[in-house]
Amino acid sequence: MSALGTKPSLVDLVGCTNPALLKKEIDAVKAAGSTHHHRVGRVAPNGRYRVPLDFVRAGRLLADRVIMKYPTARVLVLVSDEYACTKVMRAAIEDEFHRHGARSIQYKMINVILEQRHTVIPPVVLAAVADDPKLTYVIGMYDSMVVDIAAALAEARVDKRIKIIGFNETPDAIDLVRTCKAEMVIAEGIEWSGYAIADAEMRILAGLPVPQTLAFPFRIFTRENAAEAGVPAQYDEGFGTDYKHQFLKLWQVPAAPVARY
Repeated sequence: MSALGTKPSLVDLVGCTNPALLKKEIDAVKAAGSTHHHRVGRVAPNGRYRVPLDFVRAGRLLADRVIMKYPTARVLVLVSDEYACTKVMRAAIEDEFHRHGARSIQYKMINVILEQRHTVIPPVVLAAVADDPKLTYVIGMYDSMVVDIAAALAEARVDKRIKIIGFNETPDAIDLVRTCKAEMVIAEGIEWSGYAIADAEMRILAGLPVPQTLAFPFRIFTRENAAEAGVPAQYDEGFGTDYKHQFLKLWQVPAAPVARY
């Protein structure tokens, strides 16, 4: 509601903010945008525009890695249902396993609260290892889970056998990939996504056609290229810088310092 005092032309609900929960506030402001949190093609509830990240593609890529590397895998998928995008990624993983893994891929999804991952994930993973001696993969839907997954597998002394993959761009997770303690991270390019969001906002304010999805790529980090994210890994390393120059050139705005995590 702080936006009411500034009378903005656009309010952008980025990341985890769910416009479905803010109808009263959005109606009061009379202008709302929503980025990053809802699937491609889905209108964000209570939002005038939606420019989402392609979480369907992220989920499919996670499933495809397992299918490609181990077509008879037994998989534990850790999800966080408190985020709206989880539902989309869940469905994408399930559909990809069904379409391309047939019945040879066996998987189980368990919900964990992401903010409690340090205390919740280790016992969940240890229980899964004990319940299924043939477990071959653990997918941490959001790769901030990967560090705790790796620690639990090491404690159970199965870290050489069971592979770990995840999605986002958490530097600690990419470092584990580089040191061969995790197999893969699909990185979204956090800083690039900020430029893509700003580009969408500028187009909305200029009355131009609004893009259907945030226009930036994912990058798959494995042990072969994880060092390109930095040693140790840093947010947005390994994506180049040309997108920044092109944004500034297109919109004729001066460069500004970017806050680092």
